[in-house]
Amino acid sequence: LAVHEQMLAKVDNGTILKRALENQIRVIRELITIYNENSGNIKVFIKHFKEKIMLNTPGEGFWTDLRTFTDINCNNIITRLEKEFPELTGKDLNFIMLTCCGFSYIEMALCLGYANEKSISNRRVAIARKIGTGEPLRDYLKQKITEPVL
Repeated sequence: LAVHEQMLAKVDNGTILKRALENQIRVIRELITIYNENSGNIKVFIKHFKEKIMLNTPGEGFWTDLRTFTDINCNNIITRLEKEFPELTGKDLNFIMLTCCGFSYIEMALCLGYANEKSISNRRVAIARKIGTGEPLRDYLKQKITEPVL
């Protein structure tokens, strides 16, 4: 949640991204409450988690705003990766944006509409293969962000 709140401080008040992030924070807090109210009952939590995913996947405006935000704050990484690796899909780029912005796996699952953490791990591995890196994707992206742009 702290990452989202830091992002919110950088985002204009009227943007779709700001509203979507506020919604994601609300959903995550609701899920934490559900988990705590059910004494950590994982079956109840998973049921509610899947329902929340289906109801709260952000729309196209979110992704457009997040792309702009990510490129501005991360040395044009999305634009550069898209040119360097044209085989990256829109979903791959969405995943990369979320990673660059510091989203957790659960937050990514909420944004991407995945009902389990394995989907996040599988996407991360697939993207690393497409890029051809043997290092963890987060580490590769951090290095790419700090790389000088020619």
